[in-house]
Amino acid sequence: MIEATSCGGVVIFRGKILLLYKNFKNKYEGWVLPKGTVEAGEEYKDTALREVLEESGARASIIKYI
Repeated sequence: MIEATSCGGVVIFRGKILLLYKNFKNKYEGWVLPKGTVEAGEEYKDTALREVLEESGARASIIKYI
C-alpha cells in the first residue's frame, strides 16, 4: 500500500463554499474540495495554499485549521 499525505482547504467566499467538479475520462466522479499531495520539504500550510490556487485559481489565506 502506498501512503501519501494530502492537504487542502475549505474555501469560503461571500458565504459560499467552493467545490470542484471531478471527472476522469468524461466519467462523473463527484464534487470535491481542492487538495493534493505534500511535496518533499513542503509545509502542510504551503501545500494547502498551493493546491487551492492550482486547482481553483483562488488566492487564499488560512484563517482556521480544521
